[in-house]
This record gives sequence, C-alpha cells and structure tokens, in this order.
Amino acid sequence: MKALLRFLALAALLATPLPARAHQDVAVSIEDLARGAGVVVEGRVESAASSWNATHTQIVTAVSVRVSQYVKGSGPETIRMQLLGGTVGEITMAVLGQAEFTPAEDVFLFLSPTWESGQFPVVQGEHGKFSVRIDARSGRKVLSAPAINLFGDEVVRAVRSVSAARPIGR
Repeated sequence: MKALLRFLALAALLATPLPARAHQDVAVSIEDLARGAGVVVEGRVESAASSWNATHTQIVTAVSVRVSQYVKGSGPETIRMQLLGGTVGEITMAVLGQAEFTPAEDVFLFLSPTWESGQFPVVQGEHGKFSVRIDARSGRKVLSAPAINLFGDEVVRAVRSVSAARPIGR
C-alpha cells in the first residue's frame, strides 16, 4: 500500500506543471510578481488543513487567510485556496516550490485569481508568499521569503507603482 501511495504521489508531482523558476535560488522580482498577480494581499493564516482528495489519490491542503489589506485588486475578507500537497497521518506529499502555510502566520501574498474554480493560487509558488514580521530595531514590517528580506512599505510602493503603470501602446 505504501509503495502505491508513493507511486501516486510521484505521478501527481510529475503531472503538475510548476513555475519555470520555482526550484532555483534566484528570487523573482517584486515587479514581476506584481505584474503576474491579479490580487496582492496582506493577512493572517486562519487555518491550513491537509486531507485526501475525493479519490484518495492526492493530498491537498485547504488554506484560509483573513485579509487585513488589499494592496492590489479586491475581494472577500477571507481568501480560501486549495494547494496540492501536505501531510495526512504519516504520509506526506511534497510539491517542490509550493508555498507552505502555518496557522497564525502573518503573510503577504501575490495571488492569481482563478475565478472559474474559486481558488487563488500563489504566483510563482514559494516566491509569491512572504512571511511578515516586525523589525525590532526599526519597528517596520519585514517581508521574508526564501533568500530574501524586504521592508513591507517598499514592497507596497513597488506593487502600487507597477499596478498604476499603463501598458505600452494603450
């Protein structure tokens, strides 16, 4: 049974398209994230719970984020999304480059709404998710992602600048 589950997890990983740069140590620029996002939010993770899908072939994680501010776009007070991967009992299905969420974590997210399914996948996987903390020395918000730390007010300014820019030729 464990061999079958491992095979199914591997098959799911191979069948799932991932962002081209999700596994490299190269950070995606804030401007590129902002251009690719339909919605950019700051909020707090209310819940992150993993379970088997209906056919018991994949593990999915349902994440709920309470939005404190929309930096780009608009939407509901609580965003609910479903991500491939997670842990159920002793079985973990890992998706390389996928953003991970922890309940009570403060986050800054670049999201690309998929309105047809009601889901908000994270742009560029782990690159589009930042943990938020307050810098003890300056009192400023710091956004942290793999291999990068940025001041929150500078990220908000960059996102709003990109969002306000008009495409060439229009």
